[in-house]
Amino acid sequence: MSSTTTSAGLPNGFKDMNDAADFWRYNIGANVIPADTRNKTTSIRWTEYQTNPIPEEQHNKWKHDSAFNDGIAIVMGKIWHNPGEVRPIH
Repeated sequence: MSSTTTSAGLPNGFKDMNDAADFWRYNIGANVIPADTRNKTTSIRWTEYQTNPIPEEQHNKWKHDSAFNDGIAIVMGKIWHNPGEVRPIH
């Protein structure tokens, strides 16, 4: 384990995968979907999110449902969610 990751494999500063999903959505501005990163699969049809933003309600529902627990996938495409301000990692 390197000094830049936690024992759970998360980058330092993230307490869980919901924090990581929020970082990519709000700091970077990218669409983020739940994924099984060990098996490199998603259960979400992601192609629509290359050209459309993921609604905040959907993002929050995935967090509430622990959908990000197995990992996250960043959907390549337009940056939708960054209003120009950087939020600190808590």
